[in-house]
Amino acid sequence: MIIATTNTVKIHDYSTWFAKYYPEIQPIKTFADLRAEGIVVKDVPETGATYLENATLKADAIASTCDDDSGIEIDALGGAPGIYSARYTDDLAHGRKRTREEVGIDNMTRVLTRLQGVPSYERTATYKSAVIIIPPAPHKDPIILEGHVHGTIATKIRRSKRLWAYDAIFIPDGCTKTMD
Repeated sequence: MIIATTNTVKIHDYSTWFAKYYPEIQPIKTFADLRAEGIVVKDVPETGATYLENATLKADAIASTCDDDSGIEIDALGGAPGIYSARYTDDLAHGRKRTREEVGIDNMTRVLTRLQGVPSYERTATYKSAVIIIPPAPHKDPIILEGHVHGTIATKIRRSKRLWAYDAIFIPDGCTKTMD
């Protein structure tokens, strides 16, 4: 099984999940493992119209793969950033490579800037995720998981260890703290 990501947090989470629920699917490999073995692995552009389509595009690129796509849809922004969540501030890069944390801070800052003046009751949002697992033989059918969490957007970024996603500004319904 190949976990189709370079995100170390996702690699840890998926490896732990597979070990618990699908111990027969071993070994777990990452793109870094494949590259170390001399296998050329190209990044797959997320050109799908949904989270599941993006996850499937990436998973289909390599057999026996697990991949996901996720994002946040903010009602007051007409559903933005949506499937463009990871690329919401690509226009700020100006050709330079940004760290995952820099991208996360830029993305959250843009959201908060666009929500200035929007009252808390209109700052509703939904985190959505789709995971596709294309297991190795003899398993045949892909496993598809989709989920969502409703919540609201905070008024400032909470400093945390997870600044690469929107977790530091997303407060799930029924909670008083951000998702991170």
